[in-house]
Amino acid sequence: MMANRIVLFFLMLIAVTACSTTDSDYSGTYVSKDVVNIEAIRIMYSKGYYRFLSTKAKEDTLILRRDRTFIHSKLLCNKGLTKWSGKWYVDKHKVVLDYDDKDRNDMIFIAGYNQLYSINNIVALKTKKSYKRLCLLEKR
Repeated sequence: MMANRIVLFFLMLIAVTACSTTDSDYSGTYVSKDVVNIEAIRIMYSKGYYRFLSTKAKEDTLILRRDRTFIHSKLLCNKGLTKWSGKWYVDKHKVVLDYDDKDRNDMIFIAGYNQLYSINNIVALKTKKSYKRLCLLEKR
């Protein structure tokens, strides 16, 4: 009986250790995917957002370095390629970007298998309507 408990304990320990993700597993280069991807639609529909905007393919690039620094580059229609830097950390399967530019709010990405996504509120320039915006990034 005691031997069974010991074996069960070690099996549970192996399972938990094998399934855990370290912060260094998140480091790498992530590039935005296009919304026609079924994954983007699944994410937004599961949250109840049926009308949304999203980043275009290769519009956003995020480089998470092992030393906990990052570079986030984005192609903006009125400014061209813009880059921000800062520090990143993981909080319960969420990657938080702490930008060096204090005028820019921290950004939170939810981690999935080889991808990160963030849902934010934006206002369309022409219509002034508020939309949800999905930024879906895939690890290269």
